[in-house]
Amino acid sequence: MSRRHNRIAPSADGWSNIIGKGRAPLRKPSELTKPHNTLSDTPTPEYTTWHPTATKNLAAASTDLHSSPLLQTLTAALTTTSTRTPRITTVVVLGLGSLHGPTHTSSFLQLSLALALSTLLATKLYLQDPAFSAADTRFLTEELGATVLVDPEAQARIGAEAMLFAPHLEYEVLQGALRARPGVVLANDVAAFMDLKTNAAAAAYPEFVECLRECDAVVLTGVDGSEDIGGGRAFNHTALYVRRGKPLVQAVGEAGKEEEQVALEGTARKKNRRNMKKKVSGVVEVDVEDVVKGMNSIAL
Repeated sequence: MSRRHNRIAPSADGWSNIIGKGRAPLRKPSELTKPHNTLSDTPTPEYTTWHPTATKNLAAASTDLHSSPLLQTLTAALTTTSTRTPRITTVVVLGLGSLHGPTHTSSFLQLSLALALSTLLATKLYLQDPAFSAADTRFLTEELGATVLVDPEAQARIGAEAMLFAPHLEYEVLQGALRARPGVVLANDVAAFMDLKTNAAAAAYPEFVECLRECDAVVLTGVDGSEDIGGGRAFNHTALYVRRGKPLVQAVGEAGKEEEQVALEGTARKKNRRNMKKKVSGVVEVDVEDVVKGMNSIAL
């Protein structure tokens, strides 16, 4: 009896779907197994020839994004989730990938989301990826008005007032970016990643532990990408992490109400400050209010 051969169905995005029992559902072609900071074998296109195609691809990606539940869920999360950071003034994108490389379909979807986030939060947009070609850089800067940074310039832009968008960034690189303590992080679901680690292995990722402890977590898509746009791989295994405090985006007319409420709460807090503290061993004071807050995870 002849053996059944598995069928490989490559997609337009560079992924290969392997059908067969006991096999991984996805694998990367050889081009994608190269180090992240190297360009693929795809030649850099001549800009004026490629520009119409890039514009068309971005328009299509934007249409798909704005009609998806993903953007609606993310917008709601950014509107209602609280954060302690100051107002977000910068969106920093790491690891977008080339817009004409083997994963350009995902890159355009991720770029459309970065533009939507920048518009929603009324922020500047910065992007950094060693894979950017001259054509990528020109399109991002001249066509979209974004700023393209050269490694390691992005690290200086990440902080309390920044939203870090790192789609499918290598975990080691993501950990380095988290050391700057960005106010908001949109990246791979690090909680699921840490669940696969032993205690000893998890100790090697202290920035992930800190992120999970200090942030509200909103899981947007599963590992299999079933909730992704078109069932693709642009946003699979993605979660939003927001440091606790004030809402990032306020509803119209709510700003004045919030300021009044904050003032009232501040007065009450001062009056009850002594009642909210207890002495431990007669030396160290513990703020019960901060301890009670704990970790607050939201799963949508």
